[in-house]
Amino acid sequence: MENLKRYYSFISDNAVWTVVEYDSFKGKKAIIENCKQVGSYFKSVMTDFITHSIIVDGNKVVINGTA
Repeated sequence: MENLKRYYSFISDNAVWTVVEYDSFKGKKAIIENCKQVGSYFKSVMTDFITHSIIVDGNKVVINGTA
């Protein structure tokens, strides 16, 4: 999760990150804070991330995967 930091500059100030069946994070600051929390959690467990699909349409991106 440390390598997520390199992507922070690409997040729009008014971006919305929706985690299906969980929550939505509105704004760059909220998204980055959630990334940090998620990163801390995943440092404590063994996980195998699998990306099933990535869809890009204009300025929207959807990533479907499992952990």
